[in-house]
Amino acid sequence: MIDQALYHSIYSARNDSVTEGIPEDHLVSTFESVSNGSDFDYRTAVEQYLSTPRWNIFPFVEEEAAHLRGPEWHLMNTFAQKEWFDRGWVVREASLAQKAVVLWGDTELSWDTMHRISLWTGRRALKDLDMTQAVRIRCHFEAYRTQNQNFSSVFFQEVDWFEPSLLDYMGFARTLRLKDPRDRIYAFLDLGSKLAHGLNIVPNYTDTPSKVFQDFAINYIITTKDMNLLYHVMHDETSIKDISMTWVPRWDSGPENMVHFVSPSAYQPLRSRTGHVSNPAISEDNALHVQGLIFDTVCFTSSILTGSYSTSTNVPLTIVSGSLTQMTFDVWLQVRALKLSNNPYRGKLLEAFFDALATGSFYYGDLATLRSKQWKFIDLFRRLTYQMDLTGYIPWDSVDLSNFDSSSFLRQVA
Repeated sequence: MIDQALYHSIYSARNDSVTEGIPEDHLVSTFESVSNGSDFDYRTAVEQYLSTPRWNIFPFVEEEAAHLRGPEWHLMNTFAQKEWFDRGWVVREASLAQKAVVLWGDTELSWDTMHRISLWTGRRALKDLDMTQAVRIRCHFEAYRTQNQNFSSVFFQEVDWFEPSLLDYMGFARTLRLKDPRDRIYAFLDLGSKLAHGLNIVPNYTDTPSKVFQDFAINYIITTKDMNLLYHVMHDETSIKDISMTWVPRWDSGPENMVHFVSPSAYQPLRSRTGHVSNPAISEDNALHVQGLIFDTVCFTSSILTGSYSTSTNVPLTIVSGSLTQMTFDVWLQVRALKLSNNPYRGKLLEAFFDALATGSFYYGDLATLRSKQWKFIDLFRRLTYQMDLTGYIPWDSVDLSNFDSSSFLRQVA
């Protein structure tokens, strides 16, 4: 058994250093370029706006900004691929430490500098930079920006600001490596908002993972009355048979590339007209009893889109490996084929399809620009659908396909 309070004291009192081995020489030089800000002194710009910190005052990067075209920025993605960022326990160690330093070969980068770079690129240069590694460092990112609100606030609208909950961290961490499934709860108990601080959880490694997940869920519901736990329930055919309480999240399962960009903890629960919020209850047989409101029905969910994708329709459609445009068009054909009798969109189903695709996407910038790019896809899909109905063939143009696949719209919403 581990004394979690003792671990908290140890992590909070020490400095953390992480050594990542010796990188290639050319990567060392570009890494130093980023950390020193030689190509673009983002640090001076940041300090300028920090002198009088206000919400969301830091400017967005011009789309064709020259200082974003250097190889050093792509190196940040290479850096985020390092094995260290996959380790779940490191999130707790680094976030609780008074000071953390990353050592990559002979190059030293402070934890503070690394996350300031991540905040600037992630919140202001998203249109230009490949942020595919954002999922892997999400826990670190959220812990840093929450603990450094004076700095982080210049990149956020006040209405978008929230403090991640314990459940958020556990959800983000589904993509991280932990040898023991039980640590997917135990490793994050010191993190998150105050909502879960009253939990009475003592790590017990003699219990099975299923029992640990069940006990946590029961404890969480009874203590917090917070139904956001259900947001994290994701079962497959195996996990739903392995657990007696289907309302309990299996924190060790789920798509490897899954990440919650929208936190349910940022929203208040539904209330009745009198302001009443129904409290959940757990019966003696561990069944969860809640009151709720069904306000819509999910009519369709697609499969997970991956690089190796094959069409599920009978239409002659050659899928180019990794073509997001063709994958998305095939999903559109599946939605269209449903021919829903209660479809409220009438002649605007395609527009509704793209609105649903873009809803909740991790996008910060000019919404008018996003809308303009979205309409280019709507026009393309409308034309291809017409040609398919007319000839039974989809006339893909290789140049158009390449242009649409490289569009920042799909990279931001897919």
